Amino acid sequence: MSTILIAALITLAVIFGLRQTKRKMRTGCCGGASEPVKRIKVKDKEKQNYPYEESFRIADMHCKNCEIRVENAVNAHDGFFAKAKLADKQVTVLAKQPIDRIKVQQWISKAGYSAY
Repeated sequence: MSTILIAALITLAVIFGLRQTKRKMRTGCCGGASEPVKRIKVKDKEKQNYPYEESFRIADMHCKNCEIRVENAVNAHDGFFAKAKLADKQVTVLAKQPIDRIKVQQWISKAGYSAY
C-alpha cells in the first residue's frame, strides 16, 4: 500500500515539474503568468525627440519578461521611452524633460527590480 502511495506522489511531482518547466520555457524565468508580458507601446519612438538620456544598471533582470517589465515601468509615464538590454543588465531611459533619477529608480523598484 505504501509503495503505491509513494509511486503516486512521485508521478504527481514529475507531472507538476514538467508543467512548470513548460510554462517557464514559454514565459521566461519569472513569467508566472500563462502568457508573456505585453509591452506598453510608446507613441513617439523618434529618439531625436528625447533630448535627455540616462542609463541605469538593473539587478535581478533574468529573462525577456523581466526586460519588458523594466521597460514598461518607465514607458508607462508620458514623455519617457526606455529600452532595456538583458545581456547588459541595463536600461537606457530617454526623456522629453530632465530626468529625476530617484523617480525613475522608484518606478523600476515598484516593478520589482533594483536600478542604480
